[in-house]
Amino acid sequence: MLDRTRMKKENSMATLCPETGLSLSYAYKKGCRCQACKDQKAIYTSREATKARKRAILWRKNNRHRMREYDKKYRDNKWLNAHKSLLKKQKNRCKICNRRNGKRCMGHNLKLHIDHDHQTGRIRGLLCGNCNVGLGHFRDDPQTLRAAADYLEQKE
Repeated sequence: MLDRTRMKKENSMATLCPETGLSLSYAYKKGCRCQACKDQKAIYTSREATKARKRAILWRKNNRHRMREYDKKYRDNKWLNAHKSLLKKQKNRCKICNRRNGKRCMGHNLKLHIDHDHQTGRIRGLLCGNCNVGLGHFRDDPQTLRAAADYLEQKE
């Protein structure tokens, strides 16, 4: 029992930053960039990447039906062809806010995403990220969106 306690202490001593005396992971978060902290960060990042890969493999194994749907949609180029034709049809603009594809918006290049009906799978058009997420937050419910618009337009 005593040996385990001493081993834990020695291991915890080894994980202290030589410059700050804090734990390596905490020291790195606080801005220390000594070699020991960098090495610890690299080990942590590698370990987390491995865990993420394992989670992804497990998810794909447990959700084969979803992977088949994904493959059908993307590998058949259905959505890629739709995206190209919709870009031309919508003149490179979001169908809701009319912002132009590729224009700088809040420090990022605006990218148009395919919007589709989740129940039928029917493609409705191209939307910028903000409009697409906005519809998602309102659960694609026209009544809720109208109520939100009425709320914004009310004058008190």
